[in-house]
Amino acid sequence: MMPYTDGSSEVWSGFFSSRPAFKKTVKDTSTLFHAYSKMFAQQVLKQNVKDRDLLEILKAKDHLLDVMGIMTEHNNIAGDIIGIV
Repeated sequence: MMPYTDGSSEVWSGFFSSRPAFKKTVKDTSTLFHAYSKMFAQQVLKQNVKDRDLLEILKAKDHLLDVMGIMTEHNNIAGDIIGIV
């Protein structure tokens, strides 16, 4: 692994190798979210879907987006803080 330099005297050597399991979870969750988005689009295109069902799907989608936003925040990825509740 090569260090990442952010200036003439600033080097981040553990950025890409720290917390690999957490980063894999972020990647897996992102893949799941994209599949979920496709399933949502298919449900919207159905003629007989109830509004209640669509609202539940949107609520779950919003929650997943909130969690992904926290997980991908730069300090969490680098390992500086954990903010997932």
